[in-house]
Amino acid sequence: MGSKILQISILCLAMAMFWGAGVYSWAGNGHSEYVMVPAELEDVVEGDEHEGHKSESGCASSCSVEDPPGVELKKAEFLQLVGTWSKQPVGEATIELETLLFHFKRSKQLLHRLEPEVLDEEHRNFLEQELHRDQVSVEFRLVDESGELRGHVRAGEVPLKAKQHLVFADTGSLGRFEASGKVKRVGLNHLWSRW
Repeated sequence: MGSKILQISILCLAMAMFWGAGVYSWAGNGHSEYVMVPAELEDVVEGDEHEGHKSESGCASSCSVEDPPGVELKKAEFLQLVGTWSKQPVGEATIELETLLFHFKRSKQLLHRLEPEVLDEEHRNFLEQELHRDQVSVEFRLVDESGELRGHVRAGEVPLKAKQHLVFADTGSLGRFEASGKVKRVGLNHLWSRW
């Protein structure tokens, strides 16, 4: 079974920072690249209809403590996705596989109850392996406009879809600096993160 850790590295500029929604993709070499979400998808990704509302924890829902209300993956939809995906090549990023991975918690629950004949061993093993990749390694570097490192968060594992408050070290005159957010898996080779 492969590693259950995904990786994400984030570089922040201290003087001209931009915090926003994006998709982080990872490659086999462990390096990440930042891809901006197209404007027409921002509402879908950010759930802006919930901006400014307070959650039970006291944070604005826009700070991503809680998921916006959404549709849970239903058993019938799961069975349809698995049935279609079972006829597709293993390891290929298809909408069916990526939907199953996006709903990883529900997919795990339903996969354990799935009749053995619905998925062949190769598909089942691959899906189980990918659904167990539920940790992400997050690292931040805060760099000013002259390229000087002004603070950092060393690489550390955090669970997917769990709110994190990460405190930067060695920030000197900047004082306490914290990044709050979470990372979600949105496909076979893509992560979404909001900090």
